[in-house]
Amino acid sequence: MNENINRALEQLAAVGLHPRLLGDDTIELRPAPASPELSQKVNEIFEHAGAQE
Repeated sequence: MNENINRALEQLAAVGLHPRLLGDDTIELRPAPASPELSQKVNEIFEHAGAQE
C-alpha cells in the first residue's frame, strides 16, 4: 500500500472517522463527515495524500 494512503487512513482515524480501504483502492468513510470543519479536514488529508475525495 502507498505510504501516503496509509498515513491518510491513520489521520482519518485520528479525527474520529472509521476509514476502510476497499479492494479497488477506494477509501470508505464511516460515519461520513457531518460538519463543514470535518469535511475540510478530510479534504486536506486527501490532498496531502495525493488522493481524490
